[in-house]
Amino acid sequence: MASELPPKATRQKPGKWQKRLMDLPVQAYRLGLGFLFGERLAVLVHTGRKSGLERRTTLEVLQHRRVNGEYCVLSGWGPESDWYRNISVNPPVALWVGRLELDVTPRVLPPSEAAAVVADHLRKSPRLSARISPALWAALQYGIDVLQEVLADRPVVAFRPAAAEPGPSLDSETRLGHRRVSPQRLPGVGIIAALEGVGLIIWNVIATPFIGRSRQRWGTVGTEPSDSLPGDELITDPKWMYTLGIGIDAPPERVWPWVAQIGQGRGGFYSYQTLENMLGCKITNTAQILPEFQDPHVDDEVYLHPTSPPMKITTVEPPRALVLFGAPADLGNQKSWAISTWQFVILPQPDGSSRLLSRGRSDYTPGVVNRLFFGHFPMEPITFTMNRKMLLEIKRLAERE
Repeated sequence: MASELPPKATRQKPGKWQKRLMDLPVQAYRLGLGFLFGERLAVLVHTGRKSGLERRTTLEVLQHRRVNGEYCVLSGWGPESDWYRNISVNPPVALWVGRLELDVTPRVLPPSEAAAVVADHLRKSPRLSARISPALWAALQYGIDVLQEVLADRPVVAFRPAAAEPGPSLDSETRLGHRRVSPQRLPGVGIIAALEGVGLIIWNVIATPFIGRSRQRWGTVGTEPSDSLPGDELITDPKWMYTLGIGIDAPPERVWPWVAQIGQGRGGFYSYQTLENMLGCKITNTAQILPEFQDPHVDDEVYLHPTSPPMKITTVEPPRALVLFGAPADLGNQKSWAISTWQFVILPQPDGSSRLLSRGRSDYTPGVVNRLFFGHFPMEPITFTMNRKMLLEIKRLAERE
């Protein structure tokens, strides 16, 4: 009888403090601590349907299907959930689970399948389910059909890794979108990587009096450290500079995409992400080529830190050169100033491989603050550590294809 059915729950979107609590797993994943959640909590990476900005949302995994690799989640606030609406408009999504970053194909489960998934999840922890999801638990007590009715406006979405073989249930009518990239190791993510970065910085600071000069031309060959490169004209008489290089067994066309998308809020810097984020950089390194960042233009802004002034792109020569320049907008009116360049040059080799050079040049007015943040010491050993890691990761990413 209708009077015996469980009352329909009133759902309210999370408030300010609830949102902050739900954001904690996202921050943990950023620090490489996602493994602490096992497969219970995942982070969905999606694109805002209006803003076009990258968003991240914590989701509870109801079920992980070992057969096809699918991760099933419930849209607790129904079709109006922001993440659900976003992936309905912008298909490409990624899922962070434990130590994995998965490119996935999302699909909405049909009612009977959705009810079975939720019922199985609720039955695993009856007491906890009764407290956290009282409406769903109460509905289940009246039978699977009643639960299915309650779930009518609460979609259950299954995210299947792109590398998994499609099954018969993946019909075109229930697909929300597709992004075909297999799981990849993210550069510089995790506590171990952060400790490695800290250890190398300490070592390079201590070793500066002994190897500081030779370190400024690490990985270069022949005359590369002194060769004229695009961007040198921006700072003709730098206080200090470095040129680092690496050989990559891939043509420039395969190296360029990784350079083109460099930046905070873009593809990251392929360096020690966890260490950078401990300093508030909010970097997300990627192991994928991001189409939306493959067409840089002169005067585009590239951020190193979300609160610091951006560097501007001054040279774009695909697939050969990308130059970033950082300087105050009103440089001529500044009594105290600092300017710097970050130059990326890809040199084709006769055997079809490439040489990737990373050069930095800096100039500044005298002063303790400028010397601290732009001077040779302590910036050079820190810059070297992060740049070296970046070059090694770009080499790995470009060569794997």
